[in-house]
Amino acid sequence: MKIYSCYTPSHKELFDNYFVGSLPSTLDSIPYFLDIQGRGDFLSVDFLEAIRRKMRLVIDSVEENLGSVIIWSDVDIVFMRDPTPSIQDIFANDQAVEIAFQREGKKTKDVNAGFIAMRCTERVKAFYEQVIDQMVANPHWNEQAAINHILSGDCPVTWNYLPGTFYARSHGWPPPRNLVLYHANATRGADGVGQKKSQFRELAFIGRYGRPARLWSCVTKVPGKVSRTVSGIAAAASAGIRSEARDP
Repeated sequence: MKIYSCYTPSHKELFDNYFVGSLPSTLDSIPYFLDIQGRGDFLSVDFLEAIRRKMRLVIDSVEENLGSVIIWSDVDIVFMRDPTPSIQDIFANDQAVEIAFQREGKKTKDVNAGFIAMRCTERVKAFYEQVIDQMVANPHWNEQAAINHILSGDCPVTWNYLPGTFYARSHGWPPPRNLVLYHANATRGADGVGQKKSQFRELAFIGRYGRPARLWSCVTKVPGKVSRTVSGIAAAASAGIRSEARDP
């Protein structure tokens, strides 16, 4: 099965050191290098430009593989097992399904655009043309925002979710056992690549040391969560004080 990806200079380290090294031999990798300068942080100018170019490449790949199932993957992903059997089952069990998405979270209907399996059809091509149209109309949107907008309305394709073993950081921490893949998403703010590398180090720590490492990984999150909660309360209180000061 073909697996397509694209990456910029900011993400080359992720591509070289994590993504490629974990790819199962059953997948035929077709990468594209996009020479777009910048740090690649979420929703930055260079990030959005890369996504716009990526969508044109997705449409080209659909045209080139009509009738076949292909994968499009971000490069902030590592594989633990071959995803091919799970993907083949989805499309074999329901011939109507044209696209299979990761969930964005365990308790949300939204999808994540980082890892997508698709049956290449004219309807899928039309879907991605709609994605581009939505991104043009909403220049601050990435493809995930556009995709979820389309899926919530008059969607031109039949779609389903990938299994929970296609895991993302936005699903929660720590991850369960027996993952097919791990997607280091949920990296808002500066140094997104550094945040992703940190996630991969934590994942390797858990994989190496098992249950004790899972417990320790959770414990180390507590100070940060407490700090963010306190900061949020303080900011809200400060905003309330400023608001009262402005009232006559």
